[in-house]
Amino acid sequence: MWRAGVGQLRLVGLPNARNITDAFLNPCRYYSINIRPALYLYNSSTRAELFLMGVDHVTLKSAEIVQNLIKDVKPHVVAVELCEGRAKRLMAGQEKPEKLRLRDFLAIKGSFGQKLITSVIRNMHVDLACTGLKPGEETRLAIQQGKDVGAKIAFIDEDFEVIIQRAADNFSLKELYRYWKDHKELNGMYPNFFGALRYKDVTHCAEAMLKPEALKEAIEIGERFFPGLVLTIVHERNEHMVKKLREMKGSIVCIVGALHVTGMQKLWEQAERKFNQNRALPIVY
Repeated sequence: MWRAGVGQLRLVGLPNARNITDAFLNPCRYYSINIRPALYLYNSSTRAELFLMGVDHVTLKSAEIVQNLIKDVKPHVVAVELCEGRAKRLMAGQEKPEKLRLRDFLAIKGSFGQKLITSVIRNMHVDLACTGLKPGEETRLAIQQGKDVGAKIAFIDEDFEVIIQRAADNFSLKELYRYWKDHKELNGMYPNFFGALRYKDVTHCAEAMLKPEALKEAIEIGERFFPGLVLTIVHERNEHMVKKLREMKGSIVCIVGALHVTGMQKLWEQAERKFNQNRALPIVY
């Protein structure tokens, strides 16, 4: 593992991980940034090195860890899970929604599903802000820290409005009713996910939700009750972000929501296997 201190990033237990030959043989490793792991992925086709950090999007602890990672790696590129439009609004201080009233809800463009999903996201951000947390602060600081170390900033997510539209198309009130009807029985089946939700303190809840078991259960619950929504919100975006990251060169620090990390790792490993298989094919004259 890599451990980050003040201005240093060092390997623990794997002395030659950043050697190109060793990275080719073992493209995926975990690195420790303070107490939270980041995933190291090597791109055999471009020789790029990716440090993939999964965050909770709400706690100041995530913001601090992101800053330390960028300071220590000093990457060529800082990639963030935002489209360019949302990034501009975030950096301009415009990502501060207020609680929606009925007329605001009705004014949201699109279908009823789009209105519902948009209002849930905006109201959730307001509720979190009322606790003293700053949703999106880690992304804002990642962009600022990236600029401070001279890195290029890459916005690797799809357009937010497009995501919401597709999510609404893949969501139904019938699915919501089925979840509401069965959710009490799920506590015993998914103890890590529902155990995290029992924390009254949002910071503790976020930290518990970052555990691999809780993240795995969150995806399983989503795919069981809201398969279309998870396809749009998680899996399709994973594909979009990995495709963009695979085109980059140099060292990259990428900041995404923790739910995306495992899926992005699998896609990355698939791309590595495909590239190495193609390279190993004999040339026929």
